[in-house]
Amino acid sequence: SLVVIITMNHIVKSSLKFSARVNTLLRGSPAMGGARLLNVHEYVSMDIMRENGIPVPKSVMAESVESAKKMYKEVIGEGKDCVIKSMVLTGGRGLGHFSNGFKGGVHLCNKPGDVEKFSSQMLGQQLITKQTGAAGLPCTKVMLAERMYMRREMYI
Repeated sequence: SLVVIITMNHIVKSSLKFSARVNTLLRGSPAMGGARLLNVHEYVSMDIMRENGIPVPKSVMAESVESAKKMYKEVIGEGKDCVIKSMVLTGGRGLGHFSNGFKGGVHLCNKPGDVEKFSSQMLGQQLITKQTGAAGLPCTKVMLAERMYMRREMYI
């Protein structure tokens, strides 16, 4: 009986601490005047889901062209299609453009050399979208993800 009370007390205290942490991170909807204080890159969220048993496509983050080529071979698999995405915390990456004139922050790599070609055009450049303003934001990372054939797409 004492063990049950101690365990329940621990569970209640832990859940209150967790609730307080979440509350400080997310202070209401931005549309309702709240502040959004938790921003993570897509590769981070995929790692968290993977660690918690949620099925997600194979993916990897790279910070250089050499790393992107190496990770493509090791994680995705040489000769397989993948998607390369600029890891910049902004919406509209697919429709954006880079300061060097390269169009789009999301591309399908389905030919040999595409990973190297696209990563070299993205990394070290400013990605400009409707949300970033004219100056854009620096692209210092790209994510490579295995190509999936979806029946439907949902944003949550």
